Amino acid sequence: MDSILKQGTYHHSLRVRYGETDQMGIVHHANYALYVEESRTALMRERGCSYAELERRGIGLPVRKLEARYRTPALYEDELTVSTTVGRLGAASVTFE
Repeated sequence: MDSILKQGTYHHSLRVRYGETDQMGIVHHANYALYVEESRTALMRERGCSYAELERRGIGLPVRKLEARYRTPALYEDELTVSTTVGRLGAASVTFE
């Protein structure tokens, strides 16, 4: 499974929905974590390692650390691309970047 997950960068596209924004149409900062999570699970699914299947086997991948640097706000209806790679595969952990 190591080589399957580490097949390079995965690019996930999504469009900002109205409910993810404030009254000025700017994405609320908490939603970026959801975008990263969506890309992470899509990467796993595309590479044949369904997160749902891992959970059925009793394997969980809790998020232990999340870092974000906000540069430019995303706006309502923007199309975003979230790029995700597998940085490290440990014996009991996976680092997504």
